Amino acid sequence: MTTYAIEEVQRLNGSLLELQREHLCSVSHLTTLENTTLTPKQAWQTQNNTDFLLAAIQALDASLSGVPRMDDIRTYLTWYATFNNSTTDDNTLDWLFVTKCTLAVYGHTISSILHSTLPISESLTYWDNIQGNVWYEAYYGIQTAPGRLYSLVMNTRQALLDTSITSDVTTSSIKNVLTSSDHILGSLFPMALRDANKNRIKQRQHSFSRYHGHPGKSLARVFRKLYSAPLPLALIRDEIQQKRIALRTFRTQQASILGLLIKMAPDFGSVLDNRNVSNDGFLVQTDQQSQLVSLHYVARGTTQCVKALSSCLLGNNSDASAAANRMDISPSPSSSSSSVASSVINIQETRDAIEQSIQNFSMISIPPHQVAKDLKQVIDQQPKLYDLQVWKQDYGPPTRWTRYWVPGLVIVFGGKMTLDYLFERKDNIMTWTKEGIQTVREFFVHWLWEPTLGVLDTIRFKDRRIGLSSKEGLKSDLQSLERMVTQFARDHYHLSDDQIIRLASQVRDGDVSVVLRAYENEIKNPLRNAIRGDLIQTLLIQIQKTKVDVDIAMQALDKLLKSNELNFAFLAVAPSMLLTWATFSWIKNMYQKRGGNRVRQIGQPLKDTLRRIERLFTLDTNKTELSCESQGVLLCELLLLRNYAQYLPTRNSVRELFLEDIRDLEAVRLDKQQKKETIIRMHHSWRFLI
Repeated sequence: MTTYAIEEVQRLNGSLLELQREHLCSVSHLTTLENTTLTPKQAWQTQNNTDFLLAAIQALDASLSGVPRMDDIRTYLTWYATFNNSTTDDNTLDWLFVTKCTLAVYGHTISSILHSTLPISESLTYWDNIQGNVWYEAYYGIQTAPGRLYSLVMNTRQALLDTSITSDVTTSSIKNVLTSSDHILGSLFPMALRDANKNRIKQRQHSFSRYHGHPGKSLARVFRKLYSAPLPLALIRDEIQQKRIALRTFRTQQASILGLLIKMAPDFGSVLDNRNVSNDGFLVQTDQQSQLVSLHYVARGTTQCVKALSSCLLGNNSDASAAANRMDISPSPSSSSSSVASSVINIQETRDAIEQSIQNFSMISIPPHQVAKDLKQVIDQQPKLYDLQVWKQDYGPPTRWTRYWVPGLVIVFGGKMTLDYLFERKDNIMTWTKEGIQTVREFFVHWLWEPTLGVLDTIRFKDRRIGLSSKEGLKSDLQSLERMVTQFARDHYHLSDDQIIRLASQVRDGDVSVVLRAYENEIKNPLRNAIRGDLIQTLLIQIQKTKVDVDIAMQALDKLLKSNELNFAFLAVAPSMLLTWATFSWIKNMYQKRGGNRVRQIGQPLKDTLRRIERLFTLDTNKTELSCESQGVLLCELLLLRNYAQYLPTRNSVRELFLEDIRDLEAVRLDKQQKKETIIRMHHSWRFLI
């Protein structure tokens, strides 16, 4: 069962629970039953009508919560027929049993019709995508070319055999068979000369034949004139157009039947709320009387539903269902439109006849056993309306072999060439693969793993290798400079101890003016002082001073490096980590893009389906409620929406909320305006519908 059918049956069955509880509470002798756990078969074997009805109702309540089996319903009705001559004090249980069986058959029928229209809608979508695109139409012709040629060969063989049987085989007879345009076109394009389309083409052909002697040329010109295209492409377009018209006609007929069943569904809720209130608002009925009034409406709704099922499924009063059963679908535009109009009129007449026959309903004139008998006849003689193999061969999409033999050949030959290329360069490919794996491994080890460990060591002060000089080296160089300057001052200026201490403090501060003054005097006679003077000593002291200055600068630079050591560590690992993050982000986006592309791909069919639903509401002439045909088409389109919704993501309850909107459109309690507002809300709420 479809979700809509299950929900509708559960809703109708739930409206019966109040009547069922009140009856069980009002009849005191039911509480004295010795065994209330009997199965329907065990209760039927006891030949106790009440026990059987209670067991069957209990079993039906359990089955209506899911998918009831028609075999079980047929068995229950067969067993119930054996109690036809038995009498009971109250027929409430009888009507409850028959009503629940009717709901099961009703739900199964609604689900079957909906399932039969789903492949039709999918086939229409397939042909709509092909029609109008020259490349798609040409590719469809290539796909079906082998089957057409095979059909031409077999039909030619059969025609030659028929010719040899009926008359003498002559060269002219064989030539007439082989050159007959009707034979060739009928074999290659069987729908070109079928039914009403043949008459339409022949009328055009007759006007051309007045000026052209060869009938094949005139027929070719007919198709060229109709579609303004070369003959093969024109024939393909004509075939696709006929299939689309035929499928739409058949879906319209099925939708009309579905709409009639929806309109004729039993409604038990409205009468159960006002049963104890008179027209003046006073309680004037007893509990037993109110129960009888409720039972009357239940019996009336059940009888009405059974009559609708009989009319639709058995074809007693509905030409539309009979036409659908025979698959007598005219492919021509004119005949299809008239067929649709005729089926709608018949459906409306059937509805009016059922409503008129049920106006004077009486439980005395129509007992529950008679309704059960009619319902069992519906189950037993239900025609195979939903065997779709008949139209699939003529109007459905091509088979999988037909659609995929061209890509299959491309894959076979292209795959062979690809494998040959790969085997010829097997060694190079293996080398490239190993080098690629080694490159990726080295990248992760030397540019990710090891730098990351270095950052951790830097944070933990475990490895302090960054440094340009040491404090001990600077201290020893400074002390050496201090001793050199103080010794030079003792030798040349004979300073006291206090002056020496003061001079040492100046040297530590970087002041070596004592040496510089001596150097200034010595440089006046550089050659003589270089040999006999102190020029070389002052130069060496200045070199030591330069070394100390360099150490101080290196010490400052070393301090700067050490203060930014963590920054350098992160800077070293940042490019590789950024590249890795970008790679994984790209892979993640590609994976998420698949889901986004799937939503975008399914968004266009969703928008097309909602457009057809809006157009359905706009073109329907009824102001408050939809007609039978429109109601059936609406359910067919909503079933498509339900199938498309399975591809929506489940995060953020997108799918669940979208299905909730679909259920609002399916609800019978909402009028046309409320459903239009629901469609507007869907356009505003869902981004993929914008």
